Amino acid sequence: MFDNKLLKGYAAGERDFSGTDISGANLRDCNLSSINLSGANLRECNLASSNLCGANFSTAKLIKSDLGGCNLRDSDLTGADLTGAHLGAADLTGANLTGANLTGALLLCADLRDTNMNGANLSKSNLYGASLSNVNLCNALLENANLIDANLEGRINLINASVTGAFFKVSTLGADLNGANLSKANLCGANLSHSNLTNADLSLADLEGANLSEANLTRANLTGANLIGLDLSGANLTEANLSSTDIVGADLKNVIFCNTIMPDGSIFSSN
Repeated sequence: MFDNKLLKGYAAGERDFSGTDISGANLRDCNLSSINLSGANLRECNLASSNLCGANFSTAKLIKSDLGGCNLRDSDLTGADLTGAHLGAADLTGANLTGANLTGALLLCADLRDTNMNGANLSKSNLYGASLSNVNLCNALLENANLIDANLEGRINLINASVTGAFFKVSTLGADLNGANLSKANLCGANLSHSNLTNADLSLADLEGANLSEANLTRANLTGANLIGLDLSGANLTEANLSSTDIVGADLKNVIFCNTIMPDGSIFSSN
């Protein structure tokens, strides 16, 4: 079988296995650090608990592969297809996932700190308990993703990301969400204090009990959003759209209103 040939070749010092077809191979618990499997077909492979540090999987097909518990630190997964892959508890610190397809992937408790996921598709992925500190999610798709208990501390970049229908129950303190599409997102209880939400789309989002104190919501679209009990103290709502929002019990202390469209459709400036 080709998996045995690969292991023998690797043991002999070979590292370039780009473009090979090892779909369904069992490579569990193997040391394959710095291997080059770019463009390879690894569909439904078992790579669980393997050492893949610094490996090159760019444009590889890893559909429904088992990468649970793997060491993928500093690996290159640019443009890789990880649809439905299992990456639970995998260490992806510093990995490059630019343009990767992670639709429906399982990333429970995965370590994604300092990863580059620019333009990655994480729709319907499960990121429960994952560490996303300092991750670059610019232009990423997180539609209907599960981010319950995910750790987003530190600076996270969600500029122009789309998280329609995603479920958050996390702290994103100080996050850069400039232009992010958060339409219909469940952000109940989320901590978005001091975050940059300039030009963000929060229409129909559920922000009940969330903390947006000192946040920058300049030109943000909050049409129809649930803002019950929301902490907006000190927030900047310059030219924001609050049409048809429910702000019962919201903390509006020291909020900056400037040409802000209020829930009743009127335009209001606080000074």
